[in-house]
Amino acid sequence: MPEHPLADSTGQVWEHRKIAYERYGGTLPPCELCGKHITWQTAHIDHKDENRANNDLDNLRHLCRVCNVTRTVQSTAVLLTINGVTQNVARWSKDPRCAVSDATIRQRVSKGWPHERCVFDPPAHRGRPKGSELKKVMNKKARRLERRIEMKREAA
Repeated sequence: MPEHPLADSTGQVWEHRKIAYERYGGTLPPCELCGKHITWQTAHIDHKDENRANNDLDNLRHLCRVCNVTRTVQSTAVLLTINGVTQNVARWSKDPRCAVSDATIRQRVSKGWPHERCVFDPPAHRGRPKGSELKKVMNKKARRLERRIEMKREAA
């Protein structure tokens, strides 16, 4: 096997990579999950059933690094289906139409929001007030402070 194109520095080839190479040859199709271009140097050959001893061709799929790393996260992650598309929270948060962070999506899911609203509703800003809201808050605080000062004068 030392002459095999996928042999490592010791001349060994992982069995699942050898089987996939026999199927696809030197050129791999794109990542099965995201469609990204991959080569044998960047490809991860994944066992669909998580059983590394099961090297049947039907059990192997070619993935890019990102999809391979996130595949186990996806199996335990919350999946959201919107308009027939099912993805995990992390993937939905990367969608250009998404208005909020993945943490906000998870929070909304836990509160029972509909999936579409979890992803696409704009954030409800509860942080520091801005503009005219800030002026209202500051005026309210100033009035409250004036009342406290007046009460102390009356008590003295």
